[in-house]
Amino acid sequence: MTEKEVLDRFRSDIPALRAWSHFVVYVVLRRLRSALGSREAVEAFLKIPATSRLKGEDSLVYKALYRGKTYDDPYEDITDRVGVRFVVLLLRDVDRIKEVIEGYAGWSCSRDRDFEEERQLRPYEFNYQAVHYVLRPRATVSACGASIHQRIPCEVQVKTLLQHAYAELTHDLVYKPRTAADPTVLHEAAKSMALAETADDLFMSANSKFESAGRQHSELYRGLSEIYQRMCGLADQADERFNILLIEELSKVVGDVRAHDVETLLANEGVSPDCIKQRHQGDFLFRQPVVLLLMLLVRQREAQLREHWPFPPRLLQGVYTALGMSASGCL
Repeated sequence: MTEKEVLDRFRSDIPALRAWSHFVVYVVLRRLRSALGSREAVEAFLKIPATSRLKGEDSLVYKALYRGKTYDDPYEDITDRVGVRFVVLLLRDVDRIKEVIEGYAGWSCSRDRDFEEERQLRPYEFNYQAVHYVLRPRATVSACGASIHQRIPCEVQVKTLLQHAYAELTHDLVYKPRTAADPTVLHEAAKSMALAETADDLFMSANSKFESAGRQHSELYRGLSEIYQRMCGLADQADERFNILLIEELSKVVGDVRAHDVETLLANEGVSPDCIKQRHQGDFLFRQPVVLLLMLLVRQREAQLREHWPFPPRLLQGVYTALGMSASGCL
């Protein structure tokens, strides 16, 4: 096959390649949004915006004719004529993208490489890591004004941010030249990949602890909200972010307190909904379900609350008053 033949076929396929890659991005983002719940959640999940990339003509010609590989079809056998990259934070996030891609019935999906499988085969090597798929439509698709046939491929790379950084650094230094790279360069690259794996393990451990604490705080807030609504019957004016932030700030004081403990205290103390309703419009705290938690802490852990309270002490005055307590000498 000549250079002209390669480029003629490529230029003829460009509309379909672009359309197919855009379709792949659309489907993955749509399915991620369904899984994560919102567009904002997807934007936070992907650390680099997912966009398609068409292979450069010189790069295509080099790979097809001059790279030294024997292809049955030097054009069709090149599957990264167009590509899409999804970059996430942690290895477990890679698994979520894999589920999204492998679970879609509208394309055939072949996995060209999987770093987890490669690590099982070569456990002592620290090398380039990513999951690579080649996606092709199962039937002819019309998208973006183009007709996309089953032979049109799109390479999809799924990697973490650290894997992406490593790939950007070593792409041309190590893997592209046919001649052997300097051993010291290879060694330094391997050290970088080992560090990236270690960092990912540490991130996963820290993130797991953050999420565990976050779940407890969110559960407490939801419980307080239910009690607040049931007790006061007021229109919801709560600022969820403020409530959870305050619970986090007071986490050392809150300890293992649950919403049930708060409800029990209020019942035992004979706290009337009226004491909250009367202050609802004039006191921000009394429009937040977390005020119920503050009542428990004032009653049972006052010294700790005063020590860790993150705002001016006077802002707790209404809580003392609602409980029939005097704040003088306490704040």
